[in-house]
Amino acid sequence: MLPQNQKELSETMALTYAASAMWNRLFQLIDGNKYFDIPASIKNTKYLNGQPVIQDNTVYGSAFIKTLFEALETQSKQASHDHSRNRCDSTPK
Repeated sequence: MLPQNQKELSETMALTYAASAMWNRLFQLIDGNKYFDIPASIKNTKYLNGQPVIQDNTVYGSAFIKTLFEALETQSKQASHDHSRNRCDSTPK
């Protein structure tokens, strides 16, 4: 069940693993396609014991997550620019 108000959202976000149910439900609602494409080079990657690193290609919300990370990248670059910093140097100029 999704949080119904700000108080419930704050309580949910204060949890760690228990918050995963909220995220899973949200991702199912915004992106019902649970399958995503995995490049062969990644799909065929295995641990030393032979087990695949990626077990399958199912996850809800992959389109949303990609969009979110792209937006965060844009914001990060803008924040670095605003504070005169580059990605490799955390010292203020």
